Amino acid sequence: MRKRFFWISAFLILILGGMTPVPPLFAGEDQDSLSSLFEGQADEWSARETEEAEILWKLGEREKALNSMERILEKQPGNLQVLGTAAAFYLGEGKTGKAKPLIETLEEKAGRTQTVLELKGDLLGQQEKWREAGETYETLLKIAPDNRRYRESYVGVLSALRRWPEAFALYRELLRENRKQKGLLSNYLSDLEMGASQFGTSFEYFHRPATERNYHLRQKGSFWAAPWLRMGVGLAEDFFFKKARVLPEGTHRRMVGHSLEAQFYYTRDISFLTRWESTYYDNRDVNELDFIGEFKKGPFESRVGYEWNVLSYDPVEALEKRGRIDRLHANNNLTFWNRLKGGHDIAVEWYRMDASRNDMTHTSYLGYKVINDFFTELIVWRNPYLSINYHYKCGVWNRAFPEAEQEIGYLPKEQAHYGGLYLEQRIGPYVDVNGSVTRGSDRKRHVDFVIWTFRGDFWLSDRAKLSCVYEYDYGDSGTAGRGNTQVFSGSVNVYF
Repeated sequence: MRKRFFWISAFLILILGGMTPVPPLFAGEDQDSLSSLFEGQADEWSARETEEAEILWKLGEREKALNSMERILEKQPGNLQVLGTAAAFYLGEGKTGKAKPLIETLEEKAGRTQTVLELKGDLLGQQEKWREAGETYETLLKIAPDNRRYRESYVGVLSALRRWPEAFALYRELLRENRKQKGLLSNYLSDLEMGASQFGTSFEYFHRPATERNYHLRQKGSFWAAPWLRMGVGLAEDFFFKKARVLPEGTHRRMVGHSLEAQFYYTRDISFLTRWESTYYDNRDVNELDFIGEFKKGPFESRVGYEWNVLSYDPVEALEKRGRIDRLHANNNLTFWNRLKGGHDIAVEWYRMDASRNDMTHTSYLGYKVINDFFTELIVWRNPYLSINYHYKCGVWNRAFPEAEQEIGYLPKEQAHYGGLYLEQRIGPYVDVNGSVTRGSDRKRHVDFVIWTFRGDFWLSDRAKLSCVYEYDYGDSGTAGRGNTQVFSGSVNVYF
């Protein structure tokens, strides 16, 4: 009965072909199997059991296959075929801690054979030891320069090392051979956004309550000065309009600015950004400095930054008063079971302005505000991507200056609950659409609101991308007053 099951399973594999996932070891087209590579090392029983485990794996029964290999490994810990197959299964499940000692044993007993190098390259890649992984795949490509799997793995390593010219050249070579291969074109386009020199232009329009209209125009270019340093320059032009309904006179402002930034990479997941931004308006120049550090390790992500001398944009009336903000902020989030995310945003903002131009309180320091935002997100589906999120936000403005209660009464405290759905779907490699709906309650403003957002990203070619976004805020009662807000934005980026 068992033998009959084995041959039926083998026949199904021949029919299904490559439709089921396989571990990296068995993905190569021109490599020898472990059975032939370590011929004479396995007895008939272990060879048959190992082959049946491979069939189960290819049929998608990964847990059963892995359990079977672990039983065989306990009985024959020195069998090279068993060691190699078990290591490949562990790598297929991302269990690098269990695969590593098996691969080390294989290397000691069998030497740096092609199959052992394959296993080692996959192990180093999963451990994110990119330099060692690159050296391993370079050795494999000397042995088999036309092996497509080696080249696809190597292009991922080149991207991780930010060796972008080599990575893009290899990407294009692989795409010329087979442009329709699943995932390769998508990876290429994603790496283009990260690693190519680029120029982009964007437009944003806010149609807000109380006759407020805001326009933002941006142009930005960036390039890699070194594998560890990315430079960027930008230009900006902003327009603010508001008719005289609240103030004695309307607000009409045109602001022009430029920026220079540098992002330093210590590793792939550790970087530091510094930015200088200068904004000119009303015969005055405002200079802003930003410092932002980002760190990612496994399921943990962190972003910490400090912004100095930020020009106050909201409310618009603050432009009349030359408001400035210094901001210290941090965002930390942790993902559990690759499905549930929890996190916390905290920011401390210090408000100040030119006392000689402050007609309200005649002071330069306007206190500080502490803002906390606790959030959680649950991934429901992955294709299409659907998640549910919830936020609780609270803030307290300490207005420690004379006559604060009489002069500035706008929300010394705030408290809001909001949450909703986010949906994303990729349509082929060239189109990505997403949307969200968020419903919330602002307890201090006594307002319920709903925010709808729709976005589309369209690759016009392998070198140009168009993005369009529409947002509708129903029940927005912010600094612009009661009413609804619409936001239209779009951008075009060209990659070189």
